[in-house]
Amino acid sequence: MKKIIAKYPIIFYIILVVLFSVLYTSSCSKNPTDSSKDIVLPDSNLSYDKDIFLLFHVKCGGSESGCHGTLQPAKGLILTNYQNMITHLIDGSELLIIPEKGEISFLYNILRGPISGRPQMPYERMPLSVNNINGIRTWIDEGAHQ
Repeated sequence: MKKIIAKYPIIFYIILVVLFSVLYTSSCSKNPTDSSKDIVLPDSNLSYDKDIFLLFHVKCGGSESGCHGTLQPAKGLILTNYQNMITHLIDGSELLIIPEKGEISFLYNILRGPISGRPQMPYERMPLSVNNINGIRTWIDEGAHQ
């Protein structure tokens, strides 16, 4: 092996760089919704602080790759801040969340699929689980309490 490395150091170096790159990129998933971070929400009695915050922190905004954290939040929406989220207006007119009306709340519906030309959220990532989406609707239906 040493003779091969000594004879072809450039090829060995290239192979080493490629292997390192493959290992590095496979361990840095663009998708924070991998199975190691599954969050199961209860069927009722949900609150933002106890249940919803952790879900949004892990899936939507708690890491550097999160789109709706405190660092450069997409569309100004910070899902890891209750006040920002509960008062956020879509296009300046439609509330993101209408407490006690999950079925018509923008947040619930955009998690289920595309709306009016807007892609399903989380954008370019695995959709949230059925449990997570239903839990968000239940939380909204129960009043979207902090």
